[in-house]
Amino acid sequence: IALQYRLGQARAEIARQLPPAPEATVTTLRFAPRQPPGRLGRHEVAAVELDAWNPAYAEAILPPFCPESGLEVLRGKIADAWKRGCRRFRVTSLYQFQLLRTLSEAELTASFSIPVCNNAALDAMLDLGCRRAMAWVELDKAAIEKLVADNPGRIEILAYGRLPLLETRAKVAASGHLRDSRGETFEVIEENGLTRLYSGPVLSLDDLPRG
Repeated sequence: IALQYRLGQARAEIARQLPPAPEATVTTLRFAPRQPPGRLGRHEVAAVELDAWNPAYAEAILPPFCPESGLEVLRGKIADAWKRGCRRFRVTSLYQFQLLRTLSEAELTASFSIPVCNNAALDAMLDLGCRRAMAWVELDKAAIEKLVADNPGRIEILAYGRLPLLETRAKVAASGHLRDSRGETFEVIEENGLTRLYSGPVLSLDDLPRG
């Protein structure tokens, strides 16, 4: 996933599926809730959080955290999205495979925060029904390039955006933009019952491996 915009800006994240050449790279754009996707390119896919999903988006992103008390509610939301035409789901935690197991025609992508660091992890995701997975964001360039080369068309790379450095259910005595004693900038945002800490700078990968 990549490009994360906030506070009224439309596109929230971008993920790029790297297929074997000469096929075009597929770019998944994650949008902020209540922001319409607008016109997309031929190889672009619009995604949004499940709670905000409607047929204008191709993909629903499932919440990484869900307590036992919320499972049946979430199962109902998935079933409702399926009835309304959603066929692509972005899996962000292992428990979600159990909720999706009856949807045999669903197109699943394993994504942050599932750490797909090697071929064994990717194979496990494929065995659970995923068509592709995002390479773990902390892998070095050589490791990512090997994953892409070993698994053409199965790997996504975080191309541009911000991911949380920390998330907690606890209430914290800070919000908005922060600066530490070294001058580094951060942003604290409360979302869906969780408080998340983001780095100020945006991650951008200009030199993406192909095929």
